Amino acid sequence: MRLSFQKLNNAFSLGVLARGALILTLIAGLPAGGADNRQYTTGQAAIGVVGQASFSANVPGPNPDQMGTVSGVAVAGNRLIVSDGALPFTIPSHNRILIFNNLAAAVLGSTADVVIGQTDFTKTDPGLSEKALNQPIGVSTDGVRLAVADSGNNRVLLFRNIPTVNGASADVVVGQSDFKTLTNGVGPAHLRVPHGVFLDGRRLFIADTQNHRVLIFNSVPTSNGASADVVLGQADFNAMSDQAASQTSLRSPTGVFSDGQRLVITDLGHNRVLIYNRIPTTNNAPADVVVGQPDFTTETADTGPTHLNFPRSALIDDGRLLIADGGNNRVLVYSQVPISNGAAADAVLGQKDFYTQVDPASDDPQRLTAGMLSAPVALASAADGIIVADTGDRRVLRFAPGVPLFYQGAVVNVASFDGNGLARATGVNVDVQTDGSIPAGTYYIKVTAEGGILFESLPSEEVSVTVPDSTKLVVTFDAVPGATSYRVYLGGSPGGQTRYYKTDTPASGEAINRSVTITTLASENVGGPRLEITPGAITTLFGSGLADGVAMADSLPLPTELGGVTLLVNGTAAPLFYVSPTQINFQVPRGTVGSSASLLLQKRSNSGLVLSNAVVAPVSDLTPGLFSVSGDGTGRLLAFHADASLVTDDSPLVAGETIFFFGTGVQSLSQVGEPLADAFLDAHPYGKISVTADGTITWSSSYTPTAQVYVSVDGADEALLAENSSDSISVGFIAAGHRYTFNLHAFDNVTVGPVVAGVTLDTRTPGWGDVSSPDPQPTSSNTFPQTGDRSGTITVDATGHATWSATNVTNARVYISADGGPEILFSETPSGDQTYTASSGHAYRFVLRPFGDPLVLADGAPAPANVAVNTTVSVSIQGFDAPIQFVGLVPGFVGLLQWNVSVASDIDMNGKDAEVKVFVGSIPANLTYLPIVDAAAGTIAVAADGTVTWSTSNTTGAQVFVATDGGDEVLFAEGQSGSQKAAFAEPGHVYVFVLRPYRDGVLGKVLATATLDTTSASSATKKK
Repeated sequence: MRLSFQKLNNAFSLGVLARGALILTLIAGLPAGGADNRQYTTGQAAIGVVGQASFSANVPGPNPDQMGTVSGVAVAGNRLIVSDGALPFTIPSHNRILIFNNLAAAVLGSTADVVIGQTDFTKTDPGLSEKALNQPIGVSTDGVRLAVADSGNNRVLLFRNIPTVNGASADVVVGQSDFKTLTNGVGPAHLRVPHGVFLDGRRLFIADTQNHRVLIFNSVPTSNGASADVVLGQADFNAMSDQAASQTSLRSPTGVFSDGQRLVITDLGHNRVLIYNRIPTTNNAPADVVVGQPDFTTETADTGPTHLNFPRSALIDDGRLLIADGGNNRVLVYSQVPISNGAAADAVLGQKDFYTQVDPASDDPQRLTAGMLSAPVALASAADGIIVADTGDRRVLRFAPGVPLFYQGAVVNVASFDGNGLARATGVNVDVQTDGSIPAGTYYIKVTAEGGILFESLPSEEVSVTVPDSTKLVVTFDAVPGATSYRVYLGGSPGGQTRYYKTDTPASGEAINRSVTITTLASENVGGPRLEITPGAITTLFGSGLADGVAMADSLPLPTELGGVTLLVNGTAAPLFYVSPTQINFQVPRGTVGSSASLLLQKRSNSGLVLSNAVVAPVSDLTPGLFSVSGDGTGRLLAFHADASLVTDDSPLVAGETIFFFGTGVQSLSQVGEPLADAFLDAHPYGKISVTADGTITWSSSYTPTAQVYVSVDGADEALLAENSSDSISVGFIAAGHRYTFNLHAFDNVTVGPVVAGVTLDTRTPGWGDVSSPDPQPTSSNTFPQTGDRSGTITVDATGHATWSATNVTNARVYISADGGPEILFSETPSGDQTYTASSGHAYRFVLRPFGDPLVLADGAPAPANVAVNTTVSVSIQGFDAPIQFVGLVPGFVGLLQWNVSVASDIDMNGKDAEVKVFVGSIPANLTYLPIVDAAAGTIAVAADGTVTWSTSNTTGAQVFVATDGGDEVLFAEGQSGSQKAAFAEPGHVYVFVLRPYRDGVLGKVLATATLDTTSASSATKKK
């Protein structure tokens, strides 16, 4: 099913084939990484998800591995505690707390170990008792005790020890006199819909949301109905007024946190976070710092790095302040706890920049990724970072700081760095003008080119510009050959561009310089290049400081640690081909699930273990990429002739030949099984002829346009008797004492072909009678015993009509091979009735194979034989369909795909480059090109004296062959053109001269023929 690889090592200019492993050493520079300290970066990916099976799933369910509306999180050592309750006006509420005992292993789809508030993981009923819950929102632990804000019951429950069994009973209730009372009110011992709760080991803090206050208990209560010691947000314990923003007021506070020294309150209704530099000891104490507003009296909701919109939770972790900015669907990160009002955040999680507010839960659930957030409401510190309650997406995400070694968009198909084969835009320049309305700030600009249906090129080099108020940006750049449109990306942080402004290609005669004017940020659209990864595919990751040196894999299966580097894809170590400081080539683990993945790099060095920031990588079953000569997926396709020699200018494609090329990026693969049955069709010209004693000649032929009947008497030269594909005639020359040989020849209106049937009538024998040629036998069939009860049958008749059926096989395919060549897919059904149009002069084998057998493909291991692409594939060259012979994995290689295709015979490019377009399903591969010459151009003629003259446009040469009286062809002359006399010609024979293109030992198809017929006194010539 595949072609020769003997010359592949020498021809594969991208790298080397080392023991079956494709090692690609392409280097592309990117901006250097950041400092060597761990930090959060804008738009980074989470490193784990709890509550969903993948980073792209959003499925509610009262199960141990699924959640409804996540509203609170807490961490105790390696235990994760999640409130699966509901915020007001959100659904579903499962009225329970889930405990996961192994947070470190929670990467994808972890299962809870303990449930509180219900007796098992399937129940969701609300209740009022020491074992029941009603819309629990906040949870907190000091490592020993557990506190739950049971908002629907207007209370906080305290557990002296974190429960280890389902349905555990609380030990103390705060806000009510006992576990069965449900009231609300003010005073030091009552609550009204509390949302937030916090234990610092000594004290209990409660965000008493609908009383617009925060209560402080100087010691954790040990008995029911305890009274608070301090109230904030109100003048005293009996007040509950909703006040305008001030240094002391609160409006619907939802979160409270203390690091033992400071107190942080998320003041939801005032769109701000308040910081107290000391934990207050007196009622209605004033805050020291406000975050999210420029002062204590402003309460505007907005986006950007200095504003908030309905913040719900905040914490201090490793010296950083982090805020769950729920209304903006993000978490803001401040590298230090602010000491002055209106401070700007340093990074944002959940969005690509400070100004984007995409909500995947409502805007487009299909776009949910490992780096998005929808209404995050709670935060907790963990050993390796933070935990975020991603409420709208019904999940909990783990984020970790790291060294920014690589960036968004740095993960690409190894065969095609530029998604659609287009070059990056160059000459990017930004002019700042004063008649627009873009807010002041620093912006970062990139440009991409569009030329495929779904893909863009990689972005241009990044350009930064700082603008004052009321400005506009005029972005200019050079045109990209082959681009149909462009996108100008704009963002507020390096590598964080998400807004784009689209422009069409220039009209004919327009200046080459393109221009896009950006007047306001309000006209934004959200999008980006489809830089996706595919399970099982070979992929490249670019960055800076990725490894301390260069290392290549030299054995199979591929290692998952190479040069001290490990790359985790959704927590699974990826097989590695090659690592260097700027590039990693790897195979995406086949078990990668969902449409979004998180990539995290670990590097062992002399200074210890270095962890990168996680990067988001979209996942798709199809990201086809083809290897090009340049190595970046642009320009000439890296293609090979059937003899494995490289297609070049000096050795171009010849129309009508078979080529093969390579790529990666297809997951939809299935095993092709051993044959169940086969059948043969011999489409060489055949016929039947008979003669009766009275001289009646009857004949018929197939697979020839017509036929000619010749007669030879007593061994003399043949003479033409009749011409037709089938007929019956009577002759009067039959006489006793002679031997008559009637031969039926194939004839194509130009050339007399070989004998396809013959019969001899010998009248020298007494009692002679009627005689006829044997019946033709053009077809046959066989069946093969299979393991178990699988079987099949296939038959084909003389017209190419095939019928087949497979037993106990869900899917099957019929392949056809001609003259022992590669198999070509004919049909994809387990049973069928279909006709194949065979070409005269060839022998065909029809093979019925099971398809879709279970695949067992180990990551990093060489591919087995007979693994084919299980989806629609098409290839066209300069708009002409190139029939597919095979597309599938290359045995003995890792993640490498091979395409075998036939080049259309009627392409005429005169040696120029032809476009090669490959589609897998509806997804295009990168656009590439190949030089091609027309193999159909040629003339040949023969004069009566036997002088043969020929000419062909095939610049690599041609050969002339001659066949005598229908015999085998022998070489007559060689050269692109020439004239030579056939001195061997003598009377009584038919000579057929055939012109064919010739290159590197490979003959092409017939370009032209000429016939010299010396069987009559006046020798006739025919030419094509």
